[in-house]
Amino acid sequence: MSITKETVKNLLCDAGVVYLNYGLEGERVLGATEGGNTFTIEREIREIPVDGARGKVKGLRRIVSENAKLTVNLKEMSAENIRLALAGAAVSDYPSTGEKTHDEIRSTGEIGDTDYANNVALVARLSGTNRPVVCVIENALADGNFEIGSRDKEEAVVPVEFSAHFDPEDMSTVPWAVRYPVMDLSDVTTIYSHKPAVVLVIDNTPGSESVTVAVGTTCAGLLAAIRSTDGSAQTYVIKSESGAEEKSGTDALVTGDTLIITAENETDFAVYAITVQDVE
Repeated sequence: MSITKETVKNLLCDAGVVYLNYGLEGERVLGATEGGNTFTIEREIREIPVDGARGKVKGLRRIVSENAKLTVNLKEMSAENIRLALAGAAVSDYPSTGEKTHDEIRSTGEIGDTDYANNVALVARLSGTNRPVVCVIENALADGNFEIGSRDKEEAVVPVEFSAHFDPEDMSTVPWAVRYPVMDLSDVTTIYSHKPAVVLVIDNTPGSESVTVAVGTTCAGLLAAIRSTDGSAQTYVIKSESGAEEKSGTDALVTGDTLIITAENETDFAVYAITVQDVE
């Protein structure tokens, strides 16, 4: 089965929020959207032809071009958003004299440096954490067509396609990134057993942790029978009754041995007293 305990922690949820200048001065939410938003990376990967090759050959591929874009289905209108959607446009007062009644957006016929946003980012929530997944394009310019469609009993949605652009002063750095959150490392030291014939009883009570195993259980047998209660990657060490010797593999467990469990965060730990018991 492909579903694990980690599956529910790694699902990208909902439509996300689109930000302009994310993480920089002037950051703002672009506006409400409808129908979701799409982050796309288009890549041309060339297959280098050589005589004698009967198919694709490892090492004979190279990236020829990379282009990233963010398509936003923008529902919230404003003069500034319309200007952003029209590369090379400017906003002015209308009328130009007298009392202003409207913001007027017109094309200037040219695209200048100020038409590029520092970045546009799609920020979506990951199911296992409050930390966001961020899909960001840099030097973003809306270079697609602009279209407003209106229909009875519906609200207009304007698709805006922002494209990433390389910085001419740093052509080696691609102008896009996906920032995936580092999950908080677990502090869980509790365990459970999936082999009841090997591990008879587990007590996860803090301060009195213990595990009871069947006679003849080896170190390897115990470790194969236990799992962390939250699916995290714990570290296990078994020590002899005296505590001076580390036991492993086919070493037989005896009453008085201890199981030291270190949590995934490598800080929290618990010591389980091992008891060996006959099974009647």
